[in-house]
Amino acid sequence: MFKKNYKYDILIPQFNFELDFDKMTPEQTKEYFNWFLQQIPSRIKYLSFKCAEYLSIPQDKLNLSPESLILVWRWFLEVAQVGKTPKRELKRLKHALSTFPKSFRQYVIKDCSEALTIGTEYILRDIGMYMGEVFNTHYHHINWGYYSKPKSDMFVNKPVLLGFKDTSFDPPFESVFEPIHMVGVQAANLFDKSQNEYDLLTLYKKWLKYC
Repeated sequence: MFKKNYKYDILIPQFNFELDFDKMTPEQTKEYFNWFLQQIPSRIKYLSFKCAEYLSIPQDKLNLSPESLILVWRWFLEVAQVGKTPKRELKRLKHALSTFPKSFRQYVIKDCSEALTIGTEYILRDIGMYMGEVFNTHYHHINWGYYSKPKSDMFVNKPVLLGFKDTSFDPPFESVFEPIHMVGVQAANLFDKSQNEYDLLTLYKKWLKYC
């Protein structure tokens, strides 16, 4: 299912502070956000090159069109790598589940015994950038941004796409799209083998109603 030892040059953020988003100061959040935006063009260019090379297609097919999401995901599903979940993560999980019944703990631990490799997670970040730019290219009121409150929100201080609006509410409800997380949710389909190359395009179409 997965291509082992696939070479993909990852970009590792280098900051003098930890990327613990809910604890980052306004200055740190702005620094990271600016860095993130600066990386988007080069990471998309590199991702497009690697995807086109692997699939043996012209690189100009990776043109930020919604249909190009199929190509990106087809490539990812072939190069993604899965490994054993790090022991420290399993230890943390066991501690978090300590108050639950033993049978439930064993079920969850077994279910979480495998994880995407770190390199694969970095590929997902680049794919998240790509998907974000697909929205940004076709809907100019959708833009990258961030918010710093409430601290309990799972996307606080992270780069997100702003400008989505759920009009089924009165008044309309502002929605945010965190593309790296949402792409990661699709990647989780690998573990129950429910993935398919249309996952990203399907996700994109689901959010069109909020554009």
